[in-house]
Amino acid sequence: MTEAERVRDLIDRLPGKVGMVMAPFYLLMFGIRELFLVARLRRRGLVAQGTVVDNVRTGDSAYGPDLSPVIAFIDTAGNHVEFTPVARGNGLELATGSTVEVIYLPEASPDARVNTAAHLLVPGLLALVTGGLVLALALTLILAFTPGTFSVGTAVGRWLMPAILLAGGGGMFAAGIQEGRAVTRVRRRGLRTRGRVIDSMTSDKRTYYVVGFTDHRGQPVEFTRPASTRGQARTGRAVTVMYLPDQPAQARVASRAWWVPAAALILGGSAMLITAVGVVVSATSNPGGM
Repeated sequence: MTEAERVRDLIDRLPGKVGMVMAPFYLLMFGIRELFLVARLRRRGLVAQGTVVDNVRTGDSAYGPDLSPVIAFIDTAGNHVEFTPVARGNGLELATGSTVEVIYLPEASPDARVNTAAHLLVPGLLALVTGGLVLALALTLILAFTPGTFSVGTAVGRWLMPAILLAGGGGMFAAGIQEGRAVTRVRRRGLRTRGRVIDSMTSDKRTYYVVGFTDHRGQPVEFTRPASTRGQARTGRAVTVMYLPDQPAQARVASRAWWVPAAALILGGSAMLITAVGVVVSATSNPGGM
């Protein structure tokens, strides 16, 4: 049986396994929709100033309650609009009372987004990477356990492992770019002040330290960052903090700001390059399988 005949035979058997591919296809469609929306916002979107009016609790994690900001703004028609950003998570927090720039379509102002690269691109790219990875896993299982196709080892080597390495490396590389742009923005437009490590914690075998400082308005601010050594998490240690005036909760420790994006770029880029070279070499030297 040729490769083309095996693929056609697989497609003929696919309806019985459709549940395995529904979830990744949903993620892929969500990612594509988000990126198309971002493209439309970039072409035709209007920019407005919004205010974070609240942070609502949406769940719990190992680090405490998960909070989602609620942003309010006035569109060109004079309507009061509130929305919750699609992009959430570590590094994307927005403090209540802070001012943010939002972008929206005139005909669909409730479908607004925070006008930063992270808030615009992370949801779509993350959905595409996750959907592609899950789809590769589903195809691997289908190919491996469908009679007349590939063995488990061949299916894993041909589909799953390269997909995992490329997705992981690509996600790490994208995260490095995101963090690097954020650090550059803070260095150019941010303020500097003295802070102090007030606490440390260990979760998932990683150590984190909590830094407290007082911003330019006299408000106490705390933020959490991962520690590469236990010495960084020493309680009472004085550090230099840099932050944007309108986003003090997203502060960075000045001396370690470039460590995370540099490591992510190097590791993610290396993983993608080595995997791509390995796939090309394997395909040219052994076209029938890996």
